[in-house]
Formats: sequence, C-alpha cells, structure tokens
Amino acid sequence: MARITKTLVSAIDQAVVPYATKLFLSNSESNGSNNELKLASVKSFPSIVKGDFENDALFDSIYVATLEGFVDEVETTCTLLVGKATGDLAFDIAQNNQESLISSDSNDALAFFDATLYAPTLLRIVYSFTKSPVPEVSNHAIKSVETNHLGNSFIVDGKYRVVFYRFNTISQRNGLDLIFALDELGFNNMVAPLARIQDHDSNDLGAIFDYTDSGMSLRSLALTSLRDLFDLGGDPSKAGGDFSEESKRLGEMIGKLHIASGEAFGVLPGEPKEWIEEIVSRSGHRGSKASKAASNRCEPLKLIENPGANIRVHGNLNLCNLVRSEMGWFLDDDGEAKTAIWSSPIRDISELLAKLEEVAQNAASERFEDEQERAAILAKAWVSRNREAFMEGYLQVVESADLVPPDALELEVLLNSFGITTL
Repeated sequence: MARITKTLVSAIDQAVVPYATKLFLSNSESNGSNNELKLASVKSFPSIVKGDFENDALFDSIYVATLEGFVDEVETTCTLLVGKATGDLAFDIAQNNQESLISSDSNDALAFFDATLYAPTLLRIVYSFTKSPVPEVSNHAIKSVETNHLGNSFIVDGKYRVVFYRFNTISQRNGLDLIFALDELGFNNMVAPLARIQDHDSNDLGAIFDYTDSGMSLRSLALTSLRDLFDLGGDPSKAGGDFSEESKRLGEMIGKLHIASGEAFGVLPGEPKEWIEEIVSRSGHRGSKASKAASNRCEPLKLIENPGANIRVHGNLNLCNLVRSEMGWFLDDDGEAKTAIWSSPIRDISELLAKLEEVAQNAASERFEDEQERAAILAKAWVSRNREAFMEGYLQVVESADLVPPDALELEVLLNSFGITTL
C-alpha cells in the first residue's frame, strides 16, 4: 500500500481540483460564486489483485480523493479514484489514454489518471471485489455504458456491470443495503448484486452486478402495446398488444418485493398521519393549490381502522429499471438511492402507475393531430385496464401479509390518498 505524504496530497490537490471543477461544475445549473470544490482528503484504496496483469507496480498507487464544496449552491461531496503513474507508464497514459488522464507534468514522466476509466485498473477492481479468478486472456472486453459527472458504468468481459458513484459518496448507500438484503433472502426477481466497492471506511464508491442483456424495459413494452392499440382501436383487451397479463405478472413481482423487504427490514404498523404529511409535502409548496388538493384528498385516510403496514419501500420503481425477460419480470437497479424510505407499500405502486399513465398520455399526444383525441380516449382505457390487472396480481400475492388494508373500501381510500383515483 502506497504511503500518503504531504507532497503526494499537494500534487493530487493541484491535479484533481481543476479536473473535478471542470467535470462537475460544467454541469452546474447556476454560475453563482458558491460553486466551488476543494480537496478534503486523500486515502488509500483497498488492495486489489496482482499477478495476472502487466504493470503490477502501478496498483499500489490508487487513491480515494474526496472533494467537498458547493454545486448549484448545494453543499455536496464527490469522489474520484485517482491513479498515480510514473516513467514509461505515465508517458503511455498521457499519450495514449487521454480519456483517463487527469493531468501530467511537462515531460509526461508523472501522470494522475481516473482509475475507473483506465482499463487495467478497472479490471483489477472488478476481479478483486468479486473475488473471481482473472481470465487467462490478453484482451478484455470493456464497454462503456455511461460516463458523466454523476458516475461511470461499464460492462466488463460480458459478465459484470460495474457502476461507480461520484456524487455524495461519504456514506453507505441505502439503495445497496436494500438490494443486498433482498438478495440474501433469495429474492431472485432482480439482477444479482455481486459486490460493493467500498473504501477502508465502508463508504460506497460503486457496486458490481451480474450482467444480462436480455429483456425489454417496462417502458418499451408499454409503448409497443399502446401503439398497437392506437393502430387497431377498439377495446384494449382485443388489441394484439394487450398488456394486462404482463401488468398482472408485474403486480405479482412487486408484491413479492414488498414481502421480501418486510422480512429483511421489518414490518411496522401503518402511520396514516406520517403518510399524509409525506403526500402533502411531496405535492408542492405548503399552501399551494396542489398541496391543498392533496390534503383534502387525504382527509378520509385519517378515519380508516386498518391502514396496512409501514415498510421499507423501494422508492424509485420506474419504467426503465423494471425489465421483462423470458424468465419473467425483474428489477435492474444500480442501488444509487441514498435515503431509506419507510411508507405504505402503496407509495411504490402509486409512483409506478402514475409513470405508466404519463407514458400513455405522452404516446397519445405524439400521434398526428387528427388522431390525438381518439388516442387519448384509448390511452385512458389502456391505463384503467392495466391498473386493474396490476392490482389484481399484487393483491393476490400480499393478501395474507397484512401489508395493505384487507377491507376493499379502506384500500380504495388509501389508493386515492396516494393519487390512484381511476381503478
């Protein structure tokens, strides 16, 4: 493990701060004077595998550089994995690996680089944290999925999807806590998490997942169904792209997810008062028309006798991280959520169904002008049919788990309070 000296910290400071400032603040939405980043700490990175790659000496020289400051006038932290190279290796990186280069001296004899963007270090990180034997191949396949100021994502050797977080990394990510807890319980309707990439203080810097390229997202399948319905017209159940059976299966999968979350983190009595505060606060500024409407909508919730349970919900189910494969529906989630959300399971459902309704409305509005009115009517019928199918599948799974009100009228009150009004 490389020793961290004042000279090293000073050199990393001079290299990393301009690089990070350009990387992060170039995406800033404001030009306020409060936008600035400063180096807060430099720590060693956990040891990674050696012996199966060239340039072994390099890999005692990876550091976790943490910066603190303000972005869009919001206090934040961000992290870079910084590699240090000297001699021929520094020259090679400076001349041939510009995408990973942070800075180099005038002779390219000393270089600092982003270790997540340099193939040899990326490979070592993946195979170290997954505790997998390094394949005996000379050329490893690395595909960049996304690289920006928020983080990097790669497919490695067609087997692993690795994600590195850059923003707000000084903590453990609650999203990863949820995913790994579900995996330990045997919940298999998700892409398998393989390893958390953490520093010596157990802060989450990234994660590694099993990689699968099979399946279509909920968004893609919903749009296919809607377009088929718009082309054929009539009853949504008669369209070739009828989606109701898939919606029912998706409801069943989300029910299993909520039961597993309850087993992993516990099931608490429902808290209608807290839910109402949450619903109102999320609807808009207090006193606004939207918040007043939400408050009025929630009035009946105060009177129900059995509101169901308070559980650790997912909090970010959407049309892209729910995927359908030959094996069924599964969750494809990077675990980026930092906050653990406790609420009624209906919160997850309401957000997901609202997004389905939004995609249906948008699909209708994108038709030719003379088709839009007819398409909007069909989209509304499609939403209603698929909401009913989703809830049928969901309730069949959670029926005996006491997660939602057993009384149909009280369930309707809860659904309406969270904004599901057209079932």
